[in-house]
Amino acid sequence: MPVAGTRNTGLTSAAPLAWETNHRLPRGVAAVLAALRFSTPAPELLQRFSNAEWKTALAFTDRSGLTLILGALYRDYLPAWVRERIERDLANNTERIGRLRAALVEVIEQLNARGIEHLLIKGLSQEVDFVADPYLRVGYDIDLFAPPESLGTARETVESLGYEAIADTSRFPADHIPPMIRKTRWQWNEDYFDPGIPPCIDLHFRFWDPATEGFPAPGVEDFWARRTQQDGLPVLGRTDRLGYAALHLLRHLFRGDLRPYHVYEIAYFLETHPGDEAFWSSWRETHPPALRCLEAIAFRLARAWFGCRLAPVVAEAMDELNPGIQLWFEHYAAAPLEAQFHPNKDEMWLQFELLDSPRDRARLIVRRLLPATLPLADANAFVPENQLTWRMRIRGALKYASHLIGRAVYHIRAVPPVIAHGLIWKSRTSQLQAPFWRFLLSNTLFDIGMFQFTLLYNLYLLDLGYRENVLGLISGAFTAGNLAGVLPAAALANRYGLKRTLLTCVAGTAALCALRATVHGEPALLASAFAGGVFLSLWFVSISPSVASLTSETARPKAFSIIFGWGIALGVVAGVTGGLLPGWVTHYGLAASPRDAKQVVLFASAALAALALWPLARLRIEPPRPRETRSYPRDPFIRRFLVAIGVWGFAMGVFGPLFNAYFAREFRMPVERIGIIFSFAQAAQVIAMLFAPLLLRRLGLTRGVAVMQLATALALALLAPTQMAVVAAVLYTSYVSFQYMSEPGIYSSLMNRVLPGQRSGASALNYLVLFGAQTLAASLAGAVVTRYGYPPTLAGAAVLAAVAAWLFWRLPQESSNITERELLPGENRP
Repeated sequence: MPVAGTRNTGLTSAAPLAWETNHRLPRGVAAVLAALRFSTPAPELLQRFSNAEWKTALAFTDRSGLTLILGALYRDYLPAWVRERIERDLANNTERIGRLRAALVEVIEQLNARGIEHLLIKGLSQEVDFVADPYLRVGYDIDLFAPPESLGTARETVESLGYEAIADTSRFPADHIPPMIRKTRWQWNEDYFDPGIPPCIDLHFRFWDPATEGFPAPGVEDFWARRTQQDGLPVLGRTDRLGYAALHLLRHLFRGDLRPYHVYEIAYFLETHPGDEAFWSSWRETHPPALRCLEAIAFRLARAWFGCRLAPVVAEAMDELNPGIQLWFEHYAAAPLEAQFHPNKDEMWLQFELLDSPRDRARLIVRRLLPATLPLADANAFVPENQLTWRMRIRGALKYASHLIGRAVYHIRAVPPVIAHGLIWKSRTSQLQAPFWRFLLSNTLFDIGMFQFTLLYNLYLLDLGYRENVLGLISGAFTAGNLAGVLPAAALANRYGLKRTLLTCVAGTAALCALRATVHGEPALLASAFAGGVFLSLWFVSISPSVASLTSETARPKAFSIIFGWGIALGVVAGVTGGLLPGWVTHYGLAASPRDAKQVVLFASAALAALALWPLARLRIEPPRPRETRSYPRDPFIRRFLVAIGVWGFAMGVFGPLFNAYFAREFRMPVERIGIIFSFAQAAQVIAMLFAPLLLRRLGLTRGVAVMQLATALALALLAPTQMAVVAAVLYTSYVSFQYMSEPGIYSSLMNRVLPGQRSGASALNYLVLFGAQTLAASLAGAVVTRYGYPPTLAGAAVLAAVAAWLFWRLPQESSNITERELLPGENRP
């Protein structure tokens, strides 16, 4: 639970929210909140709005529990009709609270008579310290806590008084058993102060639910031992009462149903106790740091909403909240209240900061966006089943249907803000600024265009009548262009800058893609493929330093994860769209034949790649200052590594460029299905790469890579004799998954075994050997397939992949990690 963080000493002097300038709230609601601030209240705003705005404001304060407090503080500022209405509400609430207390006494007497241990929590236990006058508090429940060994007998005791559980409430996550009520025939009449509202008894069995909330609240297990007496009733200790109120606030905040009064009562406590040194000293001593941090979130919200004063120890706890939590308050402190008028679920981003794992965050998103339970049908909850008339049933059904539709509409309306605000929040917490996202947009346009072009180009050549021997030569020419362009690309980036290099790459690659879709002769195809490879090598060389230039050192790992993870996701999208687009082009009469349809899509892909020039042109990218001098490693490990990577690159270069032709030739598969297979393979790569670190940690880098390469070889060997399209698709997906699963280990094993000053040189040698092997393989593979067919070719590639696995297994294991300290300039390598 990452709560504590860097101290920010300027936080506690921040002003409370200026509600009167919040245009996402109705004017009357904003004025009420501004008037209720403890610091710089603005009651004069209450005199400036119409009766209609007052009705909106009162509807808000009624359901928020703030009406009576507003009337007590600012009676002279209210219109006569509002004063009269609040006075009537106060009289009704006073009568209702009297009945609630009488019900409490009845229950407590029975529990005491039976010797059942219990506590009064929340609500009625907070009439002292949390509100100026207990009759201003609008509560409806009697909340009791019983330890597990007493819970059963406590429930039986309450049932003996005529209470029974509300049906269907056990499916909702709660810290208490289903609420218990008496069936009095009472029905909701839109009056929050109705004296006839029957009491509801909640029997609690825990103070916090870590399973539902996703994180623990350390220290709550000690609350029971510190219980005390207040007015003859067993209650939580004074510091624990505040702590539990704060946890109760967080529980409702994270479930999207926070009442503003819960925030106000904590603000009232903080406002009236800033100098109580004995209390705050006890609070600090009895509550562990993790619990104080959770409470500090509630205190921070109370200060933001109502501008209360703070004790020094509270200010310190708020200052020590982690930067992500501070950032949430800076941008979203008003969001839980705004959600009543503009659906949002921005409290999720705050809860994200308290969750430790991506799995917990994913579970939270699913739970909040797709509620697993329907709302409770409670219109007739207080009416005995045998006294329900058909009118009551119809009226209740209509109310429930209306409520259900309203909640469904709310959740649907909240989805676009959740997606938009989630992306914005991810950007803010990752410290990734606008230039990085502009670069990601450029990368997105370029990648989709290139993915679609790669998917369809070989199929287009097959339609032109070329066979695999020519396809292999063209693929080899393209890879040779990659190889030839690597070193000049680095020199170009150093001489003219990254931005010009990227612009040249995008413009040249898009133009050559259009040219490659136009020319038909074999020499022209080979020449244009080679030139396309040269231009694309500019992208390979420039992307890493560009990301480094656009991000800080702390944000850089996240940026690279987003770039490469997003690239795989784009492959999924491009595979589907690339497979479907030719059919759509033909369907709408934009092409006379399947070949022409593919050519149209190839032109469109080139145009889409060219659109990447627009965001790139607005970027300012400076290359990072060099931190190391380039040299090339010459030790025995690097020679053995390059031999292994060369064999591996050759094995992968045999089948990779021809996969689409393989499915088209061997299985007569249409382009739409090939696109779907490509998409599934891309998605499988994501899953495989998630499991790669587990295997690498267990086996070590080089041996872990060897195992993944052997699995790749096995997939190729099984693919060779396959005659069923479905089986071939599964095996191809396994092949590419294991292939890409090995890449993090290959690169890490190389980088971990060379000096920092040699890493660029080692990377260059790696790409030279890899591209060279793939160029040779692609040039030969087409001829081999043309003469012998796919099965012998795939079998040969499987053998070579197994040899590469054996070579990697034979690489020496790392004896120890080479740390940055051990590799400072001037020191010898261990």
